[in-house]
Amino acid sequence: MSLSSWRSYLELTRLNHPLDAIVIYLPCATGVVHAAAVSHWQTLPLPLVLRCLTGWLPISVLQASFANTINDTLDQDLDRKVSRCRNRPLARGALSTTQASIFAAVQAVAVVLLSAWALPRASSAYPIVAVVGSCIYPLGKRITNYPQVILGAMFAAGFLWGYESTGLRLASQAHMVRISAGSMMGVHCLWVVMLDVIYAFQDVADDSSAGVRSMSVRFQNSSRRLFTVLGILYTTLLLVSGVAASLGRCFAVVAGCATMTLFVNLGWVDVTSRASCRWRYRRGFPLTAGIVFLGLFGIACQRGS
Repeated sequence: MSLSSWRSYLELTRLNHPLDAIVIYLPCATGVVHAAAVSHWQTLPLPLVLRCLTGWLPISVLQASFANTINDTLDQDLDRKVSRCRNRPLARGALSTTQASIFAAVQAVAVVLLSAWALPRASSAYPIVAVVGSCIYPLGKRITNYPQVILGAMFAAGFLWGYESTGLRLASQAHMVRISAGSMMGVHCLWVVMLDVIYAFQDVADDSSAGVRSMSVRFQNSSRRLFTVLGILYTTLLLVSGVAASLGRCFAVVAGCATMTLFVNLGWVDVTSRASCRWRYRRGFPLTAGIVFLGLFGIACQRGS
């Protein structure tokens, strides 16, 4: 295989841009620390939590790699019509559809096998759902104006996968714990919906002419109203999660900081500027999710001491 082919495969996976892996990791890792924070009456030792958090690192990298590969494979005809995407390996013809499909199949198998090895306490259904969901999302852009909701549901499932990778089963938890976890799933669903809407605003003009459907295209003339509604729902679910699990004042501070960064991002993003959308996608929104993760991790450590 030539050096140019290797480079094309690397471009396909986006492994040289680790942000996608971070975006996948944060909801799953937050599920782990949420389980630790609310299980103070159960046995969930810190070493187990750290093993789960470590196990999620390679899985997130591999899952991001597969998601990008299958996305570019299914979207190559659309990518050729979008200026930012037309130089991707499949769109420019550096790799064939057969090559990319075989590569994606290998990655999918690797995701399932690695998940079973690194997270043996979780159900084997979760990696299969992740693989199938990654295939459905690109198709959603052809049939609905709300493909971001599909993506958000996948990340909500990722939170639940992270929670149950600790060995705890949400169905067996107390009623208020289930409310807290369910609200946190909604938080991460809304977080990734807003994240992907801002990301898609980079291409809204090309998408409109190419026939790519998305919430960015649907709400391109009322983005502020959309962001306000989604931001309020995010804040409400975050507070409900903390109150239901009695996470205390520390979580109230965490929720306040996360909400503040969220509304700063939503308020300052210029959806007509690719540079502004790119900055908020790459730096602003990961910070919001990172605050929630670190806050819950701190609470879990405090309660476990």
